[in-house]
Amino acid sequence: RPESVQERWVAARLALAALEPGDPVPRLCALLTDLTLGEFRRRDVIRRLWERRDARAIPFLARAIQRDPSGAVVNPAIEVLADFRHTAAVEGLIDGFAADFTGKQDWKRAYTPEMFRDNIAESLSKLTGAQLPPDAQAWKTWWSEHRGEFTGEHGALPAPADAEEAADAAAGP
Repeated sequence: RPESVQERWVAARLALAALEPGDPVPRLCALLTDLTLGEFRRRDVIRRLWERRDARAIPFLARAIQRDPSGAVVNPAIEVLADFRHTAAVEGLIDGFAADFTGKQDWKRAYTPEMFRDNIAESLSKLTGAQLPPDAQAWKTWWSEHRGEFTGEHGALPAPADAEEAADAAAGP
């Protein structure tokens, strides 16, 4: 079936993000924030970021949980953060409890705000080993008591230096 010019443009942007010389992570992070890409293309960007497991993607994945209008993007962002063994991933997931999930759905995996919060708790459990309910305050309390014991990598996670530049370039003409 023939693709539209827009679909070809988006596919080319994704390919260029991965194939251009240099670090693809800032370009992929920029694409994740680009709402002109369809939800399934942004979901594909999440998969590509997950494959690299670069800590610089964590703030962008956490932002997707908070701000992306599509549950088909939000839910995979929740799930992949569990594989980033960093304090920022834990904190991004805990902050995700406050997101407004009203009206968002991800097929059969999450179609109520409670289901998204359940998925956050599951990802946090996978990441930390703690078994707590999908309750933001319970997780905040637990984290304040156990943050120092977390076995993931610690330290400040800088945002990709050229993410803003990459976002402008990714937007295209």
